Amino acid sequence: MAVLGDKEDAQIKESLENLIINKFPEDRQGRELDTIEHINLVHWEVDSANSDRNNITIKSIIALPKIWLKNKFGGTTNDNPQLKNNKPIEFEYDEESEGYKISNEEEIILFDTSPI
Repeated sequence: MAVLGDKEDAQIKESLENLIINKFPEDRQGRELDTIEHINLVHWEVDSANSDRNNITIKSIIALPKIWLKNKFGGTTNDNPQLKNNKPIEFEYDEESEGYKISNEEEIILFDTSPI
């Protein structure tokens, strides 16, 4: 597979950020997510053997979001978890929206692998 263009790269990064927002509702201590300040996608690896222009598979991601969590006193506290995926993330090109959408989002789990 050829290297992704800037447009495809940006669409996939945006989809990965939305996946993190949808799949990480609370931290491992059970504190509810309040807001995400920013997400740093440190690493993401494309499975070139199983990808083409219309279907792209991301084997693994490592993301470091800066998040704000609700605490039991009514305020917020921040955290910087390190998130990894449990299985490859599959993208399909959607002609209607002219962008990539995650086709297996229900199957994806993001694990917090930061040290305790």
